[in-house]
Amino acid sequence: MNLFPNKKLKSLKKNFKFLDCTLRDGSYVINFNFSKLDTKNIVSALDEVGVDFIEVGHGIGLGASTNKFPKAAAKDEEYMQAASESCVKSKWGMFFIPGIGSTKDIFKAAKYKMDFIRIGVNIEDYKETEKYIKIAKENSMFVAVNFMKSYASSPVTFLKASKFVNKIGADLVYIVDSAGGMLPHELNQYVQILKKNNNIHFGFHGHDNLSLSNFNSLLCISEGAKIIDISLQGLGRSAGNASFETLIFLLMRYGFKLKIDPLKLLKISEKYIIPLMSSPGKTKSLDIISGYSQFHSSYMPVIDEVSNKFNLDPKELIIAVSAKEKSHVTKELAQKIAKKLKKLKKRNLTQNNYNFKRYVVNEQDN
Repeated sequence: MNLFPNKKLKSLKKNFKFLDCTLRDGSYVINFNFSKLDTKNIVSALDEVGVDFIEVGHGIGLGASTNKFPKAAAKDEEYMQAASESCVKSKWGMFFIPGIGSTKDIFKAAKYKMDFIRIGVNIEDYKETEKYIKIAKENSMFVAVNFMKSYASSPVTFLKASKFVNKIGADLVYIVDSAGGMLPHELNQYVQILKKNNNIHFGFHGHDNLSLSNFNSLLCISEGAKIIDISLQGLGRSAGNASFETLIFLLMRYGFKLKIDPLKLLKISEKYIIPLMSSPGKTKSLDIISGYSQFHSSYMPVIDEVSNKFNLDPKELIIAVSAKEKSHVTKELAQKIAKKLKKLKKRNLTQNNYNFKRYVVNEQDN
């Protein structure tokens, strides 16, 4: 798994694009408080510096502010207007999760001539994308399907889902390391099964819980990814995303000649992003544990509630729950595991050697 062998380097320089998701994924960090003006300013700056794709809007996606989720600082249409007025060269788009967003949201975005949409689903729910892909394509949008928590399903299942969405019109599928815990060789299994079995274009969205998002992005570039997600200062949910600034300089070290001026990019971060960050560059303990366990941070409210109820360390509960389930963590499941975990911990009070296996709950443990 050598990165960038010389024979590949020349062709790779022209074959991938960046998608900046600072204004979307980064909004988690500031409680979805990017305003319409923030969006206009940052989109304009990214457009001027030459970013290929720019994603805006509520972190959870279209329709989230009118659903059960926290309201963003602006309405979806305000984000659409700001982005459409600010993009000259770049393509702009928004995120969409079936059941949170609706077809009305896609038609509304089409009125603003939105360039791309990213449809996010768990792999096992891949058939839910069909009608949304078709509507988006009918409205001339570039369509990517983001298979959230990609690691929770096997590469074979990933391929099956990818073939389905590709056949009905998706332009690209995303391998999504939602918990930031995919090791390079694990990620490579998903990449290679796509390359060997079908001519499906793929992208990569990585999180940085185990500080692998940039390396994994480099790996995907070396294997022919068409789009790589980044954000300014790595701003994003949980431990954040691949850092745009760092990845640019890494690629330059490899000899890539990119159209983006790295110094201008740093100035954008210094002006708009760094002032928003309370503790830039620091990874929280729970983020590291989430990466190790491949635990999606959207389930943290369940962990917080159940760990408080059973007087457990949330980190221990994350490890135990993730050993059983990574894709659909319910309160009922967490409570069932918490009860068993309490009994296990009582048995192991005299155990001095720390071993994560002690937190794995088996069915026979009662």
